[in-house]
Amino acid sequence: MEITEDQKELKKVINILSGVSPLHQQSLIADYFSETIPENIVYGGKEHNELLMKLIELTQKSITIVSPWISAYVVNENFLQIIDNQLK
Repeated sequence: MEITEDQKELKKVINILSGVSPLHQQSLIADYFSETIPENIVYGGKEHNELLMKLIELTQKSITIVSPWISAYVVNENFLQIIDNQLK
């Protein structure tokens, strides 16, 4: 089974977040994580929401959001506008 480009990018992000991999495989998202959350820890709901919005903005091909806590606070006009802008 061949690994898709999306799966490779997801693996990079997971490695970065877990601190397993050095950042020698750069991407916009990897650069953002390195600059914004060098300790790989995001504190609080507001920071998670800001991170999600920025990641959506940086997404070039696709994004999968899996969250049991997603709510109307997150999926609001701003969220929908960012998604709409990325689709254009």
